[in-house]
Amino acid sequence: MHCSIINSLFTMPFYNNESGIIFLNFIFLLVFLVKLSIIHCSIILRMMEIEGFLMIIKHILMLCNHEFFNMIMYQYIILPDVLLNYRLLL
Repeated sequence: MHCSIINSLFTMPFYNNESGIIFLNFIFLLVFLVKLSIIHCSIILRMMEIEGFLMIIKHILMLCNHEFFNMIMYQYIILPDVLLNYRLLL
């Protein structure tokens, strides 16, 4: 007897009530969007950390040896970009 009263208290707002189900779905959607935004922000922060680390390495190379830095830039960044653009033009 008590179980049926308790069950009816919990299910009564949603019994034949579309707005209650819509509200519950809205709450679930909000929770999902918050979790998704937290994951997205952590991915962006991790990418920014990697990019910042690469920028630090680039500046150290620039300070240590300018010719060495130019050779690395040409070999790994500028030349592949030029070759890729040339291949796209063909």
